[in-house]
Amino acid sequence: MVSNLLENFSEEELLAEISKRKAVKLRKPEILKVRYDDNIISRLQNYINDIYEGRITDEEEEKYYIYEAAMTTYFGHDIFDKINNRHK
Repeated sequence: MVSNLLENFSEEELLAEISKRKAVKLRKPEILKVRYDDNIISRLQNYINDIYEGRITDEEEEKYYIYEAAMTTYFGHDIFDKINNRHK
């Protein structure tokens, strides 16, 4: 079925489409316009509370969750998919 659809396009058109899709995939994500985010603020406050109340068990893991919250807030929820798929 797909091959029948492709017969309607020239090789040049197909190669141009492939190039266009590769360019989109490799485009570096841009920061979204975000002014305030409860998720990041909440994670940061919990991190500070846990440090001062002696509840931090894995500081590196908590830093990762803060990083993840920041990345998805400022670059979108699909940022890690974009990063992981940039060379596929």
